[in-house]
Amino acid sequence: SDISRDLSYEIWEIHSNMSVDVEINVRGKENGKWDRAKYTFTIEKYDPIVSMELSSTSGKKGAVPATVIADNKTEKVMFKMPDGSSVTVTYSAIDVDGNRLFKGKAWMNESGLNEIRVLIYRNNTWRQAGTLKYTVE
Repeated sequence: SDISRDLSYEIWEIHSNMSVDVEINVRGKENGKWDRAKYTFTIEKYDPIVSMELSSTSGKKGAVPATVIADNKTEKVMFKMPDGSSVTVTYSAIDVDGNRLFKGKAWMNESGLNEIRVLIYRNNTWRQAGTLKYTVE
């Protein structure tokens, strides 16, 4: 019982691939019998990007200031332009929530729509985090 001097419990770690946005039901087994109570939780997708934006969305060719705010595990941010060139920046400040602020310049080299791919570096891996769009008039 819960007032027993020898009350104990076990902590189990279960490693499994789980689907995002699917309700998962869990039950325990005690003394060879399954608990009647079940616990329910949902795995939610984690997005390390808090926000990302260009200082404007249209204008002339050339450099446009870009800002990305990401979680504290993001080490670098890369802006990859349509012509294959790229700019990599490290964080310059930390906000009150512990997120990192990355500021750089994306280069608008193409006439018309420029789609700038934003990649983040964490855990020794680059991965795409989103796209910023700018129209050269």
